[in-house]
Amino acid sequence: MRNRGIAVTFLSLALVVACMGSLEGQQTQLTAIRGVSFGIVLPGVPFHVLRTDPVNSGQFQLKAPPPKIVTYTFTLPTVLNGPLGATMPISFATNDAGYSGTNVITSQVAFDPHIPFTSSMVTNRVGIFLGGTVSPIPTQRAGSYTATVVLSVLVL
Repeated sequence: MRNRGIAVTFLSLALVVACMGSLEGQQTQLTAIRGVSFGIVLPGVPFHVLRTDPVNSGQFQLKAPPPKIVTYTFTLPTVLNGPLGATMPISFATNDAGYSGTNVITSQVAFDPHIPFTSSMVTNRVGIFLGGTVSPIPTQRAGSYTATVVLSVLVL
């Protein structure tokens, strides 16, 4: 029996920005830089992407004039959707999200993506990074799998 890889390109990134006051809303910009990419995974073999991976981790960028207090809240999927109704489990560990006050991937504070994270924004550009784990079953159908992550940002 030949083992085939599964192409997994996760995630289309959806963005939601909630701001207090109309002036702040005009000065605040949230951008999806890249989605989490798992590349080719093998059936039955879990694969983890680190939040510090400069190529495969998901990245968002928030631009706003400081100083601001910002709360970040993720809405995370539990499965990726694939061909002919196939699904693949995806999970996020308590340290799979990261915050960088300087928008530098190597300078992050880890946080749990299941719990809202609040920080003081002292520069005009910050980065939010995301990793995760896919767990294909041994009989996983080959093909591309996707899901959507929503990052909601509340600027106070």
